[in-house]
Amino acid sequence: SRYGIKLKSSYANINNRLVSDIVTNFGSLDNFKDEFKEKALNIKGSGYTFLVIDNNKINMNSFRNLNAYIKAKELVSIVYTLIKKFPKEEQYVLCDQLRRAVISIPSNIAEGSGRLTTKDQSHFYSIAYGSLMEILAQWEGACDLGYMTQAEFQQMETLIHVEAKLLTGLVNKRNSSAASTKQ
Repeated sequence: SRYGIKLKSSYANINNRLVSDIVTNFGSLDNFKDEFKEKALNIKGSGYTFLVIDNNKINMNSFRNLNAYIKAKELVSIVYTLIKKFPKEEQYVLCDQLRRAVISIPSNIAEGSGRLTTKDQSHFYSIAYGSLMEILAQWEGACDLGYMTQAEFQQMETLIHVEAKLLTGLVNKRNSSAASTKQ
């Protein structure tokens, strides 16, 4: 199965199976076109459907410019640095869980920004938010156990609060964008 996407309002050829998947997810190719404001051209005998894709809809690295992604990477660095001070017996329990949760945040932001629908984007940004809340709960437990100072906890809590606002802003922006295109 071959398919490719060329950006900047050029043509992307997508095989019939992918078109079938689009119809399954959107109800029809017309609904898909309405969502993304593209024109679909069927080339007779080629077995392909060509879609004109607006460059603003797909931008491979756009997540790197998001403040939520930039702050999430800072959070990863801080968590990885601070958990080095945790007791050895926590390396494969609490530390491992903190590492998985914190790396999930920028990963889900990147994955969400690579999705084509606002619903999918919001879904992954929401997963990132959930991971952020998981870190807050685990960080609070680590503070209660004496693995960090109250000042370190408050610093982390402040960073988590900032990241939470950024993620909430992303979700709200996607949801309001989706609502305005339906009107």
